[in-house]
Amino acid sequence: MENRKLLWKIMKLNREHRKIIEREIASLGIHPSQHHLLMYLERNGQSTQSSIAAAMEVSPSTIAVSLKKLEKGCYIEKEMDSADNRFNRIVLTKKGEAVVLKSKQLFDEVDGKLFSALSEEEKETLDGYLERLLYAMETLLLQNEEEKNRPNGGTEE
Repeated sequence: MENRKLLWKIMKLNREHRKIIEREIASLGIHPSQHHLLMYLERNGQSTQSSIAAAMEVSPSTIAVSLKKLEKGCYIEKEMDSADNRFNRIVLTKKGEAVVLKSKQLFDEVDGKLFSALSEEEKETLDGYLERLLYAMETLLLQNEEEKNRPNGGTEE
């Protein structure tokens, strides 16, 4: 089988999964990017705008737009940092926590339906294959970074 065809199937699976999840998330009344923020806060606890932006690799102003919408919808609150009044801590409200819980249930439902096509043994085998592919990709990324950091951008004169 062609490598390109296998990669296309992996990427298509990811795109189709994302479509289903985003449709379900939209039914909860929030945008997918806002959902990512809520999930981040659930995993990491109260955070600052700058720490969220750094973790998500976007600008603080991009995060600010989503935070403002989430605050307006009562999904989050900003609390003054007790150690430093210059910072606000972003925390989930009860409404935000309810959306996170519901979305986890939606993920479990969608993922359960998807993986019902495989036996436990097949899932274990697939997991092993994916681990090997991820390791190969991480190795490629490291090699690429090393080449970029060489004098002359990795090119020989």
